[in-house]
Amino acid sequence: MAATRYNAAGYDVRLEVLGSTQSISVGLDEHLPLRSAERGVTFPGGTPWPAFRQRFHPAYVAELTAFTDIVAGRAEADLHGG
Repeated sequence: MAATRYNAAGYDVRLEVLGSTQSISVGLDEHLPLRSAERGVTFPGGTPWPAFRQRFHPAYVAELTAFTDIVAGRAEADLHGG
């Protein structure tokens, strides 16, 4: 299944985990396309990511580099996820 939508505010990918003693979040950076309703809060201050390609460019480069290193024999595949 696939879905898509246009968000004029920018591309948003994040994860929040709320626990009984702590909360954590992944994906909070200067490009987060949210703005606070609180006066004086300036985070995030960057321009939102325009699309997924820009958001994940470093990950794509790292994946392709790892793949070509394995194919060329410069690295071994981690088959156990460690």
